Amino acid sequence: MWTKTNKTLLIILVITTLALIIDITTSRSHKDSFRQQLIEADTSQIGKIVFYPKGDETGKITILRDNDAWAVQTGNKKYPADKDKVRSMIETLTNLRPTQVVANNHKQWAEYGVADTNSLNIIVYNTKGKQIAHLYVGKIKTEQAQMQYAYPGQNQSYYTYVRLDGDKNVYLVPQLLALTFINDPNAYRDQTIINIQQFDIQSITINDSQGSFTIKRDGNTWIINDQIADSLQMMYYLRDISHIQGWQFAPESIVAGLKTLKTLTLDLASGKQIQVKGMGDTAITVIWSSQNPQTYFKAAALPSRLFKTKDYFLNKQEAQE
Repeated sequence: MWTKTNKTLLIILVITTLALIIDITTSRSHKDSFRQQLIEADTSQIGKIVFYPKGDETGKITILRDNDAWAVQTGNKKYPADKDKVRSMIETLTNLRPTQVVANNHKQWAEYGVADTNSLNIIVYNTKGKQIAHLYVGKIKTEQAQMQYAYPGQNQSYYTYVRLDGDKNVYLVPQLLALTFINDPNAYRDQTIINIQQFDIQSITINDSQGSFTIKRDGNTWIINDQIADSLQMMYYLRDISHIQGWQFAPESIVAGLKTLKTLTLDLASGKQIQVKGMGDTAITVIWSSQNPQTYFKAAALPSRLFKTKDYFLNKQEAQE
């Protein structure tokens, strides 16, 4: 018999089923709109990254694959890029996983710094030149963990508001992108002057206006014109020059016309050779290296580290004689 109780149970069942369907549909819709990862690409697929501040393409910086290496380009100038910094940049982009959607209306974009004209624009291309993504990077958000005896900055987390071109949502990602994408092309240039293993060095020749001398490896000993070099001084020198970088780039406009005042030549076990030049008018103001030939560095304190005198390498007893 179809009783009133049965009708009531049927109504409850229908309402419950409809509520479940609505909940599943809503949940699925939310899941589809919330991106688990902003850039769907493997690190090996990325061939070029272009970024510029606040919609101003005149300040555009381009990081691009250059054969088997990476280069940084600004205007008409292109220089070798620091491969470690580029790798870090690519890994950051391919690991942008938002924690939440904070807005979904274009009227709110300016508030979070992700509008077209008040954001950092980042455009990513694959190795075939096809655009993968266009990001609008906005303001930074910080969160401080509540600790009874926390010092300023302790356990502080940094987030960035980001929007994807063609997506109305504003996402919050747990990265401080302002430190990765600095509006200075020099921040991404290769700073290498010398980068080798010191045990690969077989001979060292230093030349200046007074003449030249060569130090040759003989097993665990170094010889200068039949004299034994001071082992401690050699250890300091080899350790210092085997990994040496320049911190300030010299504009090409000041390089033209400079004379080579001193040279350092390193012969390696592989048969290859590295040459470093100290250039200037009367004093060394610019350093050039064959290991990074497209780049010139301001000399600063580099000459005193690179171009030692013969007496520096001689042991004390022989130097006094």
